[in-house]
This record gives sequence, structure tokens and C-alpha cells, in this order.
Amino acid sequence: MLTWMSTSRPKARVFLELDQDSKIQSFIQWLDPDLHKRTTFVRAGDVVCAAALWVVVPREAPSPHKFRIPTLVNNLRRHIAKVQPTYEATSTVYVKRLPSTASHGRLLTDEHSQEVVQTAQSALHRHGMPSEVAIFDGTSDGKTTATFKEQYQRFNSAILVFGSHGTAFSNILWMPCEVPAAAIEFVCGAHSLQARGCFKPNVTGVRFDTYFQLHAGISWVKYFHVLTQSVSDEVSDFMRVDLAGFDQALDAALAHVKRK
Repeated sequence: MLTWMSTSRPKARVFLELDQDSKIQSFIQWLDPDLHKRTTFVRAGDVVCAAALWVVVPREAPSPHKFRIPTLVNNLRRHIAKVQPTYEATSTVYVKRLPSTASHGRLLTDEHSQEVVQTAQSALHRHGMPSEVAIFDGTSDGKTTATFKEQYQRFNSAILVFGSHGTAFSNILWMPCEVPAAAIEFVCGAHSLQARGCFKPNVTGVRFDTYFQLHAGISWVKYFHVLTQSVSDEVSDFMRVDLAGFDQALDAALAHVKRK
């Protein structure tokens, strides 16, 4: 929404509320320096005076999630292509959740993670593609949080990304739109309700969150979902991926990627 408003009114001054740790400010400074120069960050409760005001009023009073519509997301991706470099896309990335940073569960054990990676490597080899899989866990060195630039470069150079639903998976937004690319997201299902972060007190009882929905269909990426399973009858931070289903998704994803 911010990108659409700022590009629609290129001479307008933008005012945003200053968040406590200034992450939004530093993010916009990295993403779009010109937009950052036009933006004034104000503390909550401050009064801003303006000669004129342009306000977008939706028909309903939505939550921020209601603004995740294809037109806005596609416009954002086009804008990203204008303000950020494009890298050669050749890599495969596994998004791995760490116990130290993943506060909502949906983890894979190290042993199962290795099984998942080996399944991907076998599929890559089967399709005549490099079998190297880069692991992204949100850090640049195993300890320090990856910078915005590092995250962008990692995912903009990826033609295939797979991993469990979680904040780090949102980086698929940076995936290339100039060549065929695919994402495989491991999501909760009816058989993973004992995995912490998968149960939701609604009609189905399943927290079926996915970045296909949160990124409004992410039209430039071929998208696949693979269901997960609980590892025990007790509530656990861990879950297992349906490896057979993952293998089928890999075949379809790699067939799409090879079209380039």
C-alpha cells in the first residue's frame, strides 16, 4: 500500500509512525532510498500539519491483512525490480527454522531436516540440475541476523525455495520474476495438530497459514504446499514433512523451473 501511494503521488511527503526499534525506518532506507528521503517518521501521538492530505479509505474497515491483494503485491514486486538489483538465479534454498528464534514451533529435527535436504538433492539430480542446497536460517553466520541486503540477495538468486511456514519464508517476495521460479511451503494440516503452532481454535482446528495467501498469490512464483504430520500424540515443537508428497511437489516445481 505504501509503495502504491508513494508512486501514485511522487511529490507527496510521506509520514509514518516511528516504531520502537526503528526497523521500518532502516528497512525503507535500504529498500528505496528515494522514498526514505521523502518520509518523515513521527512518534505516536505527535500532530502533523499539512496543507493538503490524501487519504485512502477502503469500503470496509479492514485489518492490514485485507490489504494483501494481488494488484498491490504485483505493483510492489515491479517497484522492487526498479529499485533493487537483479541477481543471476540458479540456487536452491532450504529455509530452516531454529529453536532459538522460532517462537511458534513448527520445527524439524536436525535428522529430519537432513532427510528433507536429501530428498531435494535427489530430485535435483534426477532433473539434471546442480544438487547443492543452501540453508538459510535467518542468520549470516549462524549467530548474527542476516541484513536486509543479504536476505534479498539470497532469495533473489534462488529458483527454488522450500521450508516450513514462518517469518523467514516471507523472503520469497524477493524471488526473481524474470525467470521461472518455484516455492514449496510445508504447512499445517489435520495430521499435525500436536505440533505447536499448528492448532487454531476455529471451525477446523487447523492453523492453515501460508505465504501464498499472505503474499496475495505471489503470481511470479509457482507455488506448492506440502502437509506436515505430528511427531507424537503429545504437544511438541517438532513436526514431520510428508516426504512422498514433497518429492512429488519437487518434480512438478523443477519441471516448471527448467522451462527457462
